[in-house]
Amino acid sequence: MLGQWSSRFASGRAAITNRKVGRGRAVYIGTYLTEALVEGLADQLFAHTGIAPLIADLPANMEVTVREAADRKLLFVLNTDEGRVEVSSLPTGVDLLTGKEVNGCLSLGPHESVVIRF
Repeated sequence: MLGQWSSRFASGRAAITNRKVGRGRAVYIGTYLTEALVEGLADQLFAHTGIAPLIADLPANMEVTVREAADRKLLFVLNTDEGRVEVSSLPTGVDLLTGKEVNGCLSLGPHESVVIRF
């Protein structure tokens, strides 16, 4: 058991469990997923998997996705915030939307995005 209820009728009963399945693990979460709970579980659940963020120290309200093929990688970066955001730890490549070089850092305006080929 990874977590248990601490109040109401289910007090002491499992809220978060896991079990081995084949070469992996299944995690069962039977509770409300608050931001604090997700942050608290993330390190514990992902520590042994090799899963890591695509961009280190990504600012809040940013979305990042990568698409890969045999001959290229595309990194989609979207600022979902109302303000300007500085993003670092980006790969060196070319922003396909503007044709400009990206060398690790860039500034994105409100709701602005880039698609970096690297």
